[in-house]
Amino acid sequence: MPSLASVRWPTFILFIATIVFVVLSLAL
Repeated sequence: MPSLASVRWPTFILFIATIVFVVLSLAL
């Protein structure tokens, strides 16, 4: 389903970006 993929991908990218941001914040 294209609609599901369209919603899932941005959410997945945002989730990864949030984790990376938190890890970098803790590292600094």
